[in-house]
Amino acid sequence: MLNNLAHDFSAAAWIFSALYGWLMLRRTGSAGNTEGHRVVLVLNQWVMRLSFIGVMLFGVVRYVFYRDYEWFEPAGSSQVTMLIVKHVIFAVVVVLGVLVYVSVGRFLKQTDTKEE
Repeated sequence: MLNNLAHDFSAAAWIFSALYGWLMLRRTGSAGNTEGHRVVLVLNQWVMRLSFIGVMLFGVVRYVFYRDYEWFEPAGSSQVTMLIVKHVIFAVVVVLGVLVYVSVGRFLKQTDTKEE
């Protein structure tokens, strides 16, 4: 159960960080660059990396032990279909998050060179 909590928490942190990074990019694009924005965006990048690693590591453990601890016999094989659908949706969320992560990285690199 603790592994499931860590996996779900990591997934939530990824989604929140991607959304927050996107919102911060929109704000910094119109309001100019401040050191505060840079600090928050750097921290956000760190949270995104950590949460992505958490999703992957805890997800592997969840996958390995799914049949032993989470399989619900009355649902049968339909739960596999639902897991596939859920992971396709989350794959889209991950791709969008990676796009935000790369955009924030580019923004930080551009603003870093402008300050020097």
